[in-house]
Amino acid sequence: MDGQKKNIIEINVKEISSGRGVKVIQGATIIDGTGQPPISGVSVLIRDNVIERIGKTGSFEIPDGTEVMDGEGMTLLPGLIDSHFHYDLVKGLPALFLRHGITSVRDPGEWIETYEGERKSGDPLPDFS
Repeated sequence: MDGQKKNIIEINVKEISSGRGVKVIQGATIIDGTGQPPISGVSVLIRDNVIERIGKTGSFEIPDGTEVMDGEGMTLLPGLIDSHFHYDLVKGLPALFLRHGITSVRDPGEWIETYEGERKSGDPLPDFS
């Protein structure tokens, strides 16, 4: 590096409103997790918290009333998997992992039934595969 400090900026749960509606992240770089090189200048259309469309910025129409976020200089990547997670009966821990991009966890030391209380909490949770 050239000795200059780089600012790290992120879009996360605090910046993206949840719930129903249409959102677009424009101009980001995408790492798709397939081993292909990153693709820059991409926009992602999210409707009701589901990714509906991904394409080069300007390649699709953005509906009126869409919440638009500038993703220039940022990188989007698939959710991460923690393949050796330990719950240790810490209430709310799985939801905390999800808020930090871990979308799937595997706990080799607990029976799946251990997570029943977390599932009943109503909190968004990672997949417990």
